Amino acid sequence: MNCRSIVVTTVCMMLCGQAASGDFRYVNQAIGSDDNDGIANDDEHAWATIDHAVDNAPAGSTVRVMSSPHTESGISIGRSITVQGLGANRTIVQAHANPGSAGNRVFSVDVSGGMVVFQDMTIRHGNVVGNGGGIVVSGSSGPEIRLERCSVTDNYVYGSQYTEGGGLYVSGGGGMLVVTDCNFARNRRDHTSAFRAAGAIRVGSVTNCIIQNSTFSSNFVRTSNWVYGSALKIVPTQVGCVRNCTFVHNRMIGAAGGAAVDGVASDRSKVLVESCVFANNIYGNTELSNVRFTRCVYKGPTYHCTDLGNNIVTTSPGVDLVLADNGGPTLTHALLKESPAYNFGSNPGNLVYDQRGRRYVRVGFGAADCGAYEIQPPLPGTSLIIW
Repeated sequence: MNCRSIVVTTVCMMLCGQAASGDFRYVNQAIGSDDNDGIANDDEHAWATIDHAVDNAPAGSTVRVMSSPHTESGISIGRSITVQGLGANRTIVQAHANPGSAGNRVFSVDVSGGMVVFQDMTIRHGNVVGNGGGIVVSGSSGPEIRLERCSVTDNYVYGSQYTEGGGLYVSGGGGMLVVTDCNFARNRRDHTSAFRAAGAIRVGSVTNCIIQNSTFSSNFVRTSNWVYGSALKIVPTQVGCVRNCTFVHNRMIGAAGGAAVDGVASDRSKVLVESCVFANNIYGNTELSNVRFTRCVYKGPTYHCTDLGNNIVTTSPGVDLVLADNGGPTLTHALLKESPAYNFGSNPGNLVYDQRGRRYVRVGFGAADCGAYEIQPPLPGTSLIIW
C-alpha cells in the first residue's frame, strides 16, 4: 500500500463523516448535568462532562461539545466515538485554564479496533509526565484515529527521558492515523537528557499515517541527547505520508536530528514528505531526516533522506512567519507574493480546499502551492490580492 492508494477512503470519510447517522449526544458544561440523558442541548438533557458522555453515548455516535471553554482533563475514551465542537475558533477543550498547570493530559484513547474522531475544536493545556500531552492513543489492536479541523496547542510532556509527543502520541498494534486541516502550535517535549522527541506528534506502530493540509508552528524539544523531529516523528509499519503541510519556527535545543520531520531510520522509504514548505525551523544539523521527499521548499540540510527531485532549497521560502487568522477556523502561515512555493506543489490527496476549508480552494492557479495555505484566485469582478 502507498500514500495514493488510500486517497479514496480518506476523501470519502472527510466528505461523509462518521456521524452520518445523525446519532448525537450533547455536553454543555455551563448548564448540563451528568444525571441527564444527553439527548438535547438544554439544562434538562445536556451532560456536563465529556468523560461521562463518551462512556454513555451509543458506540459510533457523536458527542457535541456546546459550551466553551470546557475545562476537563483525563478524559478516557474506550469505544468508537466522534467528539465534535462548533469549530476550532469557537470550542476550546482544555485540561486547565493556564498552560503548564494541569496534572494530566486532555484525552486518553484506549480502543482495540474501531474509530475515534476529533473534529472542530481546540485541544489545549495538557501537562503530563508521560506520552501525549494533548491526546495519547493506545490499544492492543490499534484503532483508526482522525483529527479534522482541530487546533492542538500549548500541551506539554516531561518526566522520563523516553516520553514523547507533546501534542499527540499514537501507538498500538496497527491502526491508522489521519490528520487533516489542523494546526499544531507551541506543543513541547522538555527533558534535558531525552533520547526521543516529537514536540507535536509522535506516531509509532500504526499501519498507515496521513498528515495533510496542516500547520506546525513553534513546537519545541529540549534535550542534551539525540533528537528526532521537533514537530513530527513518524514510524509506521507500512507507509506514512506528510503532504501539503507548513512547518515554521519548530525548534530543538541541545542536540541534533530532524528539526521538522523524522521518519524511519532503518527504512527511509516508509515516510514520504510531499508538497510541504519549511521556514525558520531551528535545528541541530538537519531539517528532514530518514524520509523521502519531493515538491518541497526547504532550507536544509537533510540527513539519511532520499531526494526524489523537484525540490527547492532556499533561505527565503516566502512564508509569513506570524501564525495568524487568515480565514477559516484554524490559524495558518500565509504565503508571501514572492514565495517559491507558489504553484510549485502538488495535490496527492485530491484535496478540494486548503487548511482553511470552504471558500479556500486547494488548487488556485493551475497547480497547488506547497504547504497548507493556498494563494487564492480573485473572485469574479475583483483583482488579485496576495500577501
